Amino acid sequence: MHIIPALAITTAVAFTSNLPLGFWRAGQRKFSWRWFLAVHLSIPLVIVVRISLGISLWYVPLGIAAAIG
Repeated sequence: MHIIPALAITTAVAFTSNLPLGFWRAGQRKFSWRWFLAVHLSIPLVIVVRISLGISLWYVPLGIAAAIG
């Protein structure tokens, strides 16, 4: 797969997986185990998508920016 579509897919997964988790996190007590889970739950998903699409580690900052966005 070419890099541009792969980056678009990875960025979209990072962004869309963090939307519901952000809403869930907002209702949790800060620094509780549920809050921690909501913050970090999307990371393994994004890693699996990145590895399966063959994206190098140089593009990880783009995924982080999408997750924060």
